Amino acid sequence: MATGHIAVSDMVELTKKSPTPPDVAKTLRQAAAHIKDGERSDHKAFEYYRKAGLLLLKIRQRCNSGGFEALCKKYCNISRSRANELIAIATGKKTLEQIRAENAKRQAELQQRRKAAVEIVEAAAPASAVTNGDCSNVVSLDERRPSSAKATLLAAFHASWPQMSPADRADFVALVNRLLKKAVGQ
Repeated sequence: MATGHIAVSDMVELTKKSPTPPDVAKTLRQAAAHIKDGERSDHKAFEYYRKAGLLLLKIRQRCNSGGFEALCKKYCNISRSRANELIAIATGKKTLEQIRAENAKRQAELQQRRKAAVEIVEAAAPASAVTNGDCSNVVSLDERRPSSAKATLLAAFHASWPQMSPADRADFVALVNRLLKKAVGQ
């Protein structure tokens, strides 16, 4: 077939639990090799990613969503979204530069959200509330992780709340709500 599509009679419904046909496994191993080559090469990365994307497109046409995702993870060690990026490169919908710019923007936004979460904790929880004996299991703020920031905020909240006056409690809740809205960009 000149179109590059798989004939209906050749299509096999691949799911997470179905065994991987040898031709699919071989194609995915080839795609994985192209992805690795693309990661190692700056000047030929586009060509390697385009080849990988074409192979992944061929496989995606034969799979359901869960099966495709499982195969990408198993054979290529990539997520479904990364596979879709490679397919977009292969089909000409996006350039490698566009995808890199989008990823850089997404990473910058993530870093801003993480920084905002840490600022929320630092503004709402004084260091003494975090380091007293009641909060010894709380992870340090220096790790700059949203999960540790949340844990720190909760620990500060539980340690400070009983000693707060009703007015201080209302101010604290208003501050946290204001900071949370700011952090998520509302």
